[in-house]
Formats: sequence, C-alpha cells, structure tokens
Amino acid sequence: MMEQLLHKYLVLHGQLALPELGRWYVTNLPSEQDPQTGLCTAPRPVVMFTTENLPASDKTLYDFLSRETGCDEATAVHDFQNFANRFTAGFRQEQTAVLPGVGTLFSEENGHIRFEAATDLSTLLPPIFLPDASSLSEVEQEEVVAEDDNWWYYALILLILGIGALIYYYI
Repeated sequence: MMEQLLHKYLVLHGQLALPELGRWYVTNLPSEQDPQTGLCTAPRPVVMFTTENLPASDKTLYDFLSRETGCDEATAVHDFQNFANRFTAGFRQEQTAVLPGVGTLFSEENGHIRFEAATDLSTLLPPIFLPDASSLSEVEQEEVVAEDDNWWYYALILLILGIGALIYYYI
C-alpha cells in the first residue's frame, strides 16, 4: 500500500525522498537525433536517483499521505517513517531494494548507490527515422512543412484528453 502511494506521489510531484538514503526525481530528456543513422528519439520523462540534497522532512508528502489514507498527519508521518526505516534497513542488509513501479537500488562495492528505473519509455516511444532536410527535393520539403503545420491539433487533443482523465479520476 505505502509503495503505491509513494509511486503516485513521485509521479504527481516529481520527487520523493527517503531519509538517510536518497531522493528519486523525474527529469525530462530532450529528443536526440543520431546523425549517422538519422534516428530521432522522442523527448521523455526519466526517473533518476541521487544521494545529494536530502530534505530533512517533506510536509507536502505528509499532507499527501494523510489525504490519501484518510488518517491524521501524525499517523501518516509515523507510517512513512516506519516504511522508510524498513526499506533502508532492508537495502543495507540485502544490498538491493525495489520500489515497485519506480525501480531498483543497488549498493556498489565503492559505497555508491546505483539506480535502474523500472520502465524504459524508449520501448513505448521507439526512435523514428528523420531524413536529412538538405537531401529532400523542394516538393518533399514543402510536404514536410505542410505536415508539420497541424501538429498542434494533436497536441491540443491529447491535452484535452489528459485533463479529462485527471478530472474523471479526482472527481
């Protein structure tokens, strides 16, 4: 139960810290094009982990847990601290720990913590081939420009669908 709530918090707030261990955060990788193959990857969010800049406490997290569980804030803080202590102790003992939906932590021999994300969005967003614009004829370049003129229709439709899904889920 706590793992699911923490995964939801990470997705909604973009970061999640466990005391004395580290912080997961969501960052956006820009699109990239390989000049040799012409393949272009889509921009995508990626979950990262760091042991730096740990906050002492996270009032936003405690408020979130309190709302989601329907208990008072003191109970939410207590439950989170118990989970964090068990998770950290298990990681120290086993040298590995899994936060479902987020990823796996590994303790390396040099004392550093390595993180592997649970999902790789590159499987959902495979690279596409983009030809070099200089190799296209004028007619082909005009077709590419004409196709690009309507991209915002799709973006607007996706935005409306996303807002509708959030409203449906939370109301």
